[in-house]
Amino acid sequence: MNDENLLERSLAGDADAFRALYDRFADEVYGYARRILGDGEAAEDVSQEVFLTIVRRGASFDRSRTFRPWLLTLVRNKAIDFLRARAKRPETKLEGEVLEALASVRPAGDATDAVEAALARLPFAYRETLWLCDAMGLTYEEAGAILGCDTGTIGSRISRGRKALRDYFSRNGHEVR
Repeated sequence: MNDENLLERSLAGDADAFRALYDRFADEVYGYARRILGDGEAAEDVSQEVFLTIVRRGASFDRSRTFRPWLLTLVRNKAIDFLRARAKRPETKLEGEVLEALASVRPAGDATDAVEAALARLPFAYRETLWLCDAMGLTYEEAGAILGCDTGTIGSRISRGRKALRDYFSRNGHEVR
C-alpha cells in the first residue's frame, strides 16, 4: 500500500495503517532530525512531534503532493523550531563543561569522525542539501520541495558542498578523487 493510502486510512482511525506508516518512516524521520540537530535525544523529541502532527494535522496534507517530501518538510520545520527554542534558553556553565568533557572522551581518528568534522564546517544549507540528496536519496525536485527552492539551487548547493568537502580533505592530507 502506498504512503498516501496509509495516511488516509490512519486518519480514518485505522491504527494498523498508522503503525505501518510509522514503521516505514520512523528511522528516516529520526535520522534527518538528528542530522539537523546533532543530538539524539532532541531528534527523538522532534520525531515524536512529527508523528503527533501527522495525527493532528494530517488532514491538511495536500493530496496533489507525495507524502515523503511533505513528511520531511515537517521534520525540517519541527527541528528548526526546536533549535530556535533552544537558542532562547541560556546554556548553563555546567552544560558547557559536561559537553566539553564528553567530547574529550570520544575516540579520535575514526573515518566517521573525519567526515562529521568536515560536514560540520559546511554552511547549513549545503550540509542539509547533501544529506537530503546523497544520504537520503531524494531527487532534486523532492529536496527543493522540502527546502523551498528550485532544482538549480539544489544542484548548486550540492556542487559547492562537495567541492568544499574535497577541499577540506585535501587540506588535511587525505587523498581525494
